[in-house]
Amino acid sequence: APLAMLILSAAALLVPAVFGKNIYCSHLCPHGAAQTLLGKFRKRRFSLPPRMHTALQTVPWIALAGLWVLAFAGSPFPATHAEPFEVWSAGFFAFLPGAIFLVGLLSAIFLPQGYCHYGCPTGALLKFLTHAPSRWTRRDTIATGLIALGVLIALVM
Repeated sequence: APLAMLILSAAALLVPAVFGKNIYCSHLCPHGAAQTLLGKFRKRRFSLPPRMHTALQTVPWIALAGLWVLAFAGSPFPATHAEPFEVWSAGFFAFLPGAIFLVGLLSAIFLPQGYCHYGCPTGALLKFLTHAPSRWTRRDTIATGLIALGVLIALVM
């Protein structure tokens, strides 16, 4: 099972980086699939005002940056608690992932893929990887710099 998870994780990261296609969010994520199903229960859905939509789109990026900072600082905070995915595992429950799980599913009734668009740090990372496949951009330089900074911090501490 650990090897299968490693292969799945590698594919989820490599396919978007090389081909520009995010297969995880569209085909594999159980939370995304559950949101899609719940969204079918309500015919009329809300759309957010453009300013609120733009503001909320920054939340996954802020969460992702926060997780990176915590990881670089050596925090014992488990990154899995910032996502609802652990709730889908049998026998696991912690308050924060449980709250994210419930709010994400409830929001999907009113906002299509609400958690995916306005909360998912994993989706933000995968969106980052799909931005320009097979081409080096300024984003790649920034990401490489952040990785180098993380390695440097890990070596010094």
